[in-house]
Parts: sequence; C-alpha cells; structure tokens
Amino acid sequence: MYTINAIAENRTVLGFTGPFIRGYFLSLVKRISPEKAEQLHNPSPVAPYSIKPISKKVIIKGKMRYIYGDRIELNPGDEVSFSFALLGKEIIDELGIELLNKIFEDSRIKIGNATLVLKEVNINKVEKVQAEESERILLNFLTPTFFRRKGSAYRDLFPTPKNVIASVARIWKLVTGEEINLEEIREIAENEIGVLMYRLRTSRTIDLGRNRKVVGFIGRCVYEAKNPKARNLMNRFLAIGEVTNVGGSRSLGFGVIRCTPITKEMLEKIMSQERT
Repeated sequence: MYTINAIAENRTVLGFTGPFIRGYFLSLVKRISPEKAEQLHNPSPVAPYSIKPISKKVIIKGKMRYIYGDRIELNPGDEVSFSFALLGKEIIDELGIELLNKIFEDSRIKIGNATLVLKEVNINKVEKVQAEESERILLNFLTPTFFRRKGSAYRDLFPTPKNVIASVARIWKLVTGEEINLEEIREIAENEIGVLMYRLRTSRTIDLGRNRKVVGFIGRCVYEAKNPKARNLMNRFLAIGEVTNVGGSRSLGFGVIRCTPITKEMLEKIMSQERT
C-alpha cells in the first residue's frame, strides 16, 4: 500500500475524492505502461488494486486523526492523506518500484480543485498483513459502503458478517489465486459470527457522472466470534479488508474500513455511550 501525505496549497472544498485518486493512480500507471493503465481502467473480474480517498488531519481531544468525508474544507497548510494498494504478486512485480518513482517525479499533485504539495510516501506490504486473535472487533466504515446483490438492481446497505467477510475472501481469492472455500466461509460467517451492536447511517448520494449515483452506509458495528475457526477467519479477513476495502466500487474509494480488537469491557463502554 502506498500512502501519500501532502500539504494543501490552496483554499478549496472537496467532495468525495475516490474517483480523483483513482484517476491520479491510473495516470501514474500510464506513464509506466499505457497498456497496463487501460487494462486497470476496466479490470476483470475484479480490480487488483484499492483506493482510499483523501482524509484530512485533525486534532480531536488532543489526539491526531485523519477524517474522511463527502465534504472536506481545505486551507493552505492543512495536512491530508490518501492511498492506493496493489493486490497480488503479478501487479506488484509489474509496477512496484516504478510506481514509487513516478510519484516522486512531481512535487505537486492536482486533485480536483486542490493543489497538494507532496510531503512523504509510506509503503506497507500487503503480504505482511497480520491479524490479532480477538474475539470481538470494532469495525468502522469510514467511506460509503454497499454490497451488490446478484441478479438485483438494489444494493444491500447492512454489514452482515457474511456480506463483509465473503466480500473480502472473494477479492483475495481472485487477486492472489489462493485456494479459498468461499461457500464454507459464507456459512461460517453467517452462523458463527454475530453483530453485537451497530450505529450506521446512509451517506449522501454520490454522483459519479454518466448517470451513475451511489448511496452507501457509514458508521460502526461490533462483530463477535467465539468459535476458534470462526474467530481466526474473522480476524484474518477483516485485517485484509483494511487493505482491499470491502463491498462494491472498492477501486473508487468506497468501503474503506478500520478494525480495532476490543475487550468485553470496551464493548460495554461503547454500548453505554450509544445509549446516552
């Protein structure tokens, strides 16, 4: 995963930036290989990359955080971050270090109406994703998320464990070639992993152009798995999901998640806060 930290140079307001970040990523790839850029523009069967839109650095209660949103106000000097991840050995071998070189060719990056001054680039290897063995996980949906329903024009707007974990497992199987029993994973996720609480809301409608409009959900929920096999599956694929994103339109910055292992006491505190 390539995480780019930059400084805003001008005052502007940005909407959902996922498509802009995807455009920037593909422009970098085009400098390396126009053929590869065209292939990644219309990938099949799944995009071997994911996008995380611009988030803004803020200080909340003395703690530094990066906040996503469908409306981000930027002033000169504000710090922002965005990312893209290469998924699978083939695309990493093809682009890898060349992609990093292309990023550093420009000290300024144009994203929508914003001019960003490159500050630093951090790289984390997808292959080294590590998962803790936690019985409960707090799952934050940071950008609008939705799940496609086979044979239906409607989208599913609730993060059942089956929706989330099967989505990640399918993506991982397709981009890595790993032998993964998707039917078994769906069954375990549906029957052995529970939702203990949730607080979700639908997002604003995001206009992607060409009569394409998307509504998703954002918010948080807590999963629990007591069965050891289900717990291992939950921890592993949620950790991978932080890299791949989950659900539909991952390559446009939808379905960005953050996972936090929590104790029973932490869960009780969260649920107490939800009641107040």
